[in-house]
Amino acid sequence: MWISKHLFIHDYLLIEEFLKDCLLPYLDEEKVRYFFIRYWDGGPHIRLRYQTEPEVADKFEKDLNQLLERFHQKHKNHTFQPISYDDAIVQTEGIKPTAPYPNFSIQTIDYVPELNRYGGEKAMGLSEEMFVHSSRFAGQIIQKLNRNQRYVLAIDLMYLCTEVAEELGYIEKHETMFLAYREIWTQFSKNKTSENLYKVISNRISSLKKGELATAIYQPYLKVFKSLLAQIKLCQTTYEPEYAFYIVISHLHMLNNRLGVSPEFEFIFSDAFLKAG
Repeated sequence: MWISKHLFIHDYLLIEEFLKDCLLPYLDEEKVRYFFIRYWDGGPHIRLRYQTEPEVADKFEKDLNQLLERFHQKHKNHTFQPISYDDAIVQTEGIKPTAPYPNFSIQTIDYVPELNRYGGEKAMGLSEEMFVHSSRFAGQIIQKLNRNQRYVLAIDLMYLCTEVAEELGYIEKHETMFLAYREIWTQFSKNKTSENLYKVISNRISSLKKGELATAIYQPYLKVFKSLLAQIKLCQTTYEPEYAFYIVISHLHMLNNRLGVSPEFEFIFSDAFLKAG
């Protein structure tokens, strides 16, 4: 059973700082199995799901409260903007936003597994194992690289993970994945992207395709990614085989979310991959 806590900090830049300097280093030290995502509904927050031994559960929860309160005191004079929701995100998610929760608060809100999205009951446990693996990997990266550096890493991983999906038979060609990925974030196509940015991204994609980049740093993540996806493919029950790659897309999106890659850039990256051919 997963314990679910939502940690509300009404500023996305402060969430970045809290993750990097407070929460992730603490989680590295604790004997806890966890995964996290960043989210917006109810105000900017971190959704933390974890499993720990019963005898340390109370201490862990107390530590979380102390971490957030110390961070609150550090930023008690910070000026916060009123909570507002991006129309593109609301339309893409297709949900009615809830009223904001108090700033610098921790809310206990049930975790409801998205069974249809991740392949059904049998596949869900494997997807949750992927969430844990992805969160650990993202946590290491967040503590080492700034956001711009992480965006480069995200480009690499979108390509390399799509290669894995093709190897496993989820797709026959990369374009299938990137076309569907771009379609999910089509609400963000209205934002104009500079030609210079597209050129930089295209050059990175070209180097990836030619095998000119060192990718050893990604191999431990990709090894587990491939193993779990292979198992999910065999036991998922909610997609026809030709559409099961949407499970891969969901895992790619969750990794990007953890790394702090915005939906706008997910659209830009998938669009750039398609334009690169």
